[in-house]
Amino acid sequence: MRVAILSDLHYPAFLTKQISFDTKHGYSSTFYHNLQLSFQNFDPATLDGVIINGDFAWDLTTLVSMPIKTDRWDLINAPLYYLITVRQWLHPAIPLIFIKGNHDSWLNSYIYEKENDLWLDWGLYSRFLMEHYKFSQDIMQEIMKMALNTFNLPSSMRNRIKVASNCHILQNSGIWIKKTLLYGLSDKMFNNISQNYNSVLESLLSLLSSTLPPKSRTPIFLFSHFSPNFIFSIINVIKKQYYPNLHFFWGHRHNLVLDSLKEVISHDFLHSTLPEHNNFQFLFFEN
Repeated sequence: MRVAILSDLHYPAFLTKQISFDTKHGYSSTFYHNLQLSFQNFDPATLDGVIINGDFAWDLTTLVSMPIKTDRWDLINAPLYYLITVRQWLHPAIPLIFIKGNHDSWLNSYIYEKENDLWLDWGLYSRFLMEHYKFSQDIMQEIMKMALNTFNLPSSMRNRIKVASNCHILQNSGIWIKKTLLYGLSDKMFNNISQNYNSVLESLLSLLSSTLPPKSRTPIFLFSHFSPNFIFSIINVIKKQYYPNLHFFWGHRHNLVLDSLKEVISHDFLHSTLPEHNNFQFLFFEN
């Protein structure tokens, strides 16, 4: 089994530049150009899946300091647009797997998984636009019509529409690729950072043991967009005492300098999926 992994893509590129991610963290037009080439060139003969470990696109509802203009429907529809676009770039036989990040409110809300495909619920999308952007009904309808025309989707807004095939959303759930378990933690897993060490350890063990018995030597790729410092020592315990073939993948922490966290770089089973920690290229892992 061989997979490609990356987090924090933060589509679209022009918004990433607008909020200075290019100067702060090194995101560039070259990065986004190479992303497209990677998606287009991935070969199902040599790759079994692509995992986005959170923050696939910007969620404008979390960028509260930015004024949202109602004529920028391309920004508002960016998660939907890039989901459809990336799925079209990627070979249809390669699964596209999402872990939810803090900028991914669209996942498992108005876009959800059903039978290995992703679907858009127009009713939920309509309520989402009205709740978060305070749009009038007329403006909301215009934005959605533009989306329909751009994505060549069915014209009825009352339908639930399949927008991407061969996709998965992992939230405290897993899928098997060949003989490896890929398990994604919920974006809410570490919301309460005051929770004690033992409670987090017990929660993670409970989740994993519902799929695999402790002491199993089955390879596990465990994904979490969030990574508070205490989680690394917990993962170390889980690997040593319960699941010896565990690898942990984390993102989100753009301001973290790896050299400042010796515990992370001293273990070969703890992997940052941030672009700036990986020369702005996909990580490839195989079993």
